[in-house]
Amino acid sequence: MSVLLAFSLLLATPSTPAQEPPPAEVRHVLQPDSRGASERNVRVEVTVTVKAADKAVSKSLSLVAADNRMVQGRAGVQLPILTSAPSANGPAPGVTYRDVGLNVDATPRILPSGKIAVSVKLNFSNVLAVQSGNTERPSFGSGSHESNAIMFDSGKPLIVLEGGDPETGRTYTVQVTATILK
Repeated sequence: MSVLLAFSLLLATPSTPAQEPPPAEVRHVLQPDSRGASERNVRVEVTVTVKAADKAVSKSLSLVAADNRMVQGRAGVQLPILTSAPSANGPAPGVTYRDVGLNVDATPRILPSGKIAVSVKLNFSNVLAVQSGNTERPSFGSGSHESNAIMFDSGKPLIVLEGGDPETGRTYTVQVTATILK
């Protein structure tokens, strides 16, 4: 065998075993995918109730998603807000509009136990009329909630968020119900 051939074989053959990379970190996070999903649908109902001293406003949104699939829902309105008062001989009053509503992103996952794990992200905004002297003026509020997994018994409502604002005396609750559909 020629010296050149022997030298090239020496270079091509590793003298020490190759090092394997360390194992990757394993993370257990609920991720929407089709593995392990049943062929069932889940209804996710969200109700936000805001209460002031003498008034209550509720907003609801109901969404249906396949098991282990994400669903998004957006519901709202634009409310006109007077920026200048009307006068008998002056220009028309100034008006601006403000978005008020409820936004929900949810991923339900039916577990082998029959319970439902729901990852949910929601944002809501509201307006209540507040008495100021002899007139009412709008008072705006908002809130948000995000959870990677809340466990539900099918059809049983659960309050997932409660809060209050001592400056306005306003309280709010967010109730979610997850129901496996037949």
